[in-house]
Amino acid sequence: MNTAGTLPAFRPKTGAKASSSRTSPAVARKARARRAHGTGFRWIVLWIALLSVFGLAYVAETAAATQASYQISNLKQRQAALLAQQQQTRFQISLATSAGQIDGDATKLGMVRSSQWQYLPGSSSPVALAKPDPQTTTNPNRSWLDQLALVLGRPTEAQAQGR
Repeated sequence: MNTAGTLPAFRPKTGAKASSSRTSPAVARKARARRAHGTGFRWIVLWIALLSVFGLAYVAETAAATQASYQISNLKQRQAALLAQQQQTRFQISLATSAGQIDGDATKLGMVRSSQWQYLPGSSSPVALAKPDPQTTTNPNRSWLDQLALVLGRPTEAQAQGR
């Protein structure tokens, strides 16, 4: 172990500066302690600043979440009001188109109910479907389209010939 003190190579050994460069060990310890204290203070300030940034970010996220939940509750209330309005409108439409309302409106216009009912004849279908014959349904040589026509029904012979 080297017990001799070391001097910086660029400082002179004599003169006024030599006395200031050779300081007592107590003064050197204090200087090192001041430098170490300054470094520790910097780390503390850095940690405080970092925690402050994270704290502000947390508060901002919490505020954004609160605002979003407020908007969601407002939209749910608006949706409930619109659904109630839609239900009310549908009820009013059903009242306006009910048979009793139409009869009342017709009476106001001077219309009266007839005592005799008359039904209009419907148009007859040009093609009448008949059930397939039991002996013709088992022919395996028919196409699938013919078999489908047999299952659904086919025109009767009399209607196919135009009778």
